[in-house]
Amino acid sequence: MISTVTKSLQDNIAEVAREHPNGAFSDVFENTYDMTGIVFSIGDTTIGGRFTGNCVAEFGILTLSGQFEFSLEDEFADPADVGMEVVDFGETIYENIHRPLEDYLRGRVGLRPTGPQRLGIHTGEPYSITDRWTGSFSGQILADRARSRFG
Repeated sequence: MISTVTKSLQDNIAEVAREHPNGAFSDVFENTYDMTGIVFSIGDTTIGGRFTGNCVAEFGILTLSGQFEFSLEDEFADPADVGMEVVDFGETIYENIHRPLEDYLRGRVGLRPTGPQRLGIHTGEPYSITDRWTGSFSGQILADRARSRFG
């Protein structure tokens, strides 16, 4: 339903449909959204895409139906902004305190070390987050923009 998309996208669809009152219409869109209220470490995410539809005008009402093609693009990099991210606090303590002490004591009594140490951290290498999905819309709007709440 048209009511499930943002107001700006609803207005954009209405505006483009009014330009093609009895035919096909399409447009592209893109916006950046603050996602910190959903997942604090994500920040801003760009969502864009294209919509295509058909419009039929009758008695001052435009009946719309169509499809969305959405795309999401983001980059995740170092949520703490320190150049690394801690993977597991307990593992970090074990690998950085317990294992070095154990290896030191093993060496003092002539035993081999337990192996390479893992630091329990990852570097803050950024990686892409992308997705694509589709949806549909349908609805009716007034042809007269001045009387409509859309566009």
